[in-house]
Amino acid sequence: MRGLFRSYRYIQYPPYKPSRGKFLCGSRRNACGFTLIELMVVLLILSVIGVMAPVAWKAVMPGVSLRSEASEISDLLRQLRGEAVTNNKSAVFELDINDKSYRAGLLGVARSLSKDIEVRFISARDETAGGNIGGIRFYPDGSATGGQITLSTPKGQSALIRVDWLTGRVIVEE
Repeated sequence: MRGLFRSYRYIQYPPYKPSRGKFLCGSRRNACGFTLIELMVVLLILSVIGVMAPVAWKAVMPGVSLRSEASEISDLLRQLRGEAVTNNKSAVFELDINDKSYRAGLLGVARSLSKDIEVRFISARDETAGGNIGGIRFYPDGSATGGQITLSTPKGQSALIRVDWLTGRVIVEE
């Protein structure tokens, strides 16, 4: 009875067979893993990318800011046109070139542009107040006095916002 107990005690499932000098990835010379040199090269590449990323981001930022400002102004113009039609009142968008600010009278919105953006504005003669302030008037029938706003950066990127005088349609061109 004692021999039977011993036989159950030492049996292992699944049976374990120790390997003699064999490795899973091949011989001892071709062991799995990376060498220190390979890891250092990868770290060097990652650090170069990390140093170059902020420089590339600075080059992209003025264009993003310009598109954001153009989108914001065009959205406000479209909203102002809709308010003029809805309320059956004319509504005026005014742009001050010296202060780089604009406001929408009927909506009560007043904002400023970024200081690094240059502004050029063409509007109807009746809608200019002095040489620095100009406006675009939207009428209750959906038409407008028309105008053109050009936003540009010192690097030469520009966005053109046009308001058609007949239909009041707002178009953004980059």
